[in-house]
Amino acid sequence: QWRTFAAAAATVTASALAALALFGVEPWWAFLDNIGRFGTAIATERFSVTNKLQSAYGFLATSGLPKGLAMTAQVGLAAGLVAQTALVWRSATPYALKAAWLIAASVLMSPYVYVYDLTLLAIAQAFLLRHWLGTGLEKRETMILLAVNTLIALMMTIKLPMGFPGTILLLAAVLHEIRNHVRLANLLPCRTAPA
Repeated sequence: QWRTFAAAAATVTASALAALALFGVEPWWAFLDNIGRFGTAIATERFSVTNKLQSAYGFLATSGLPKGLAMTAQVGLAAGLVAQTALVWRSATPYALKAAWLIAASVLMSPYVYVYDLTLLAIAQAFLLRHWLGTGLEKRETMILLAVNTLIALMMTIKLPMGFPGTILLLAAVLHEIRNHVRLANLLPCRTAPA
């Protein structure tokens, strides 16, 4: 999808140049300075609202795990997601499942995932639903989507980043469908070319 990548790169470049022309270079320096301070603050005890981070790091740190171990778990999860995404993308999996996996996995890559970042999960769910509608939507699939969105909604009532388990559940559902597809593809008889 090189045209999509090129369009995204051109849009970001044009936006950055417009901001530079309108506001000068000072906001860019402030942005870069703030990123370093923010990252350091999150990794230390000074950042006390880890329940706002809808990532593995936020979930584990809020649950009481030391922040160093929570960040180690986050890095391990990100590495595993990169490896699994490479396998999924190189497979003969239907595009809708690949897209659902990629979007949901992208949400979990960063430790700095906030509630507004979870809007991406609606797109992942739409791709998964598209696949299910093509293969036969059943009660089980409806319950999975309901459970994902219920977990995410729970973060409004409890001080625990429930977006993380909701995203994990969505990824598990997508991975289950991918494995089903691969298993069914392996069961089909091979077609040999006519002699």
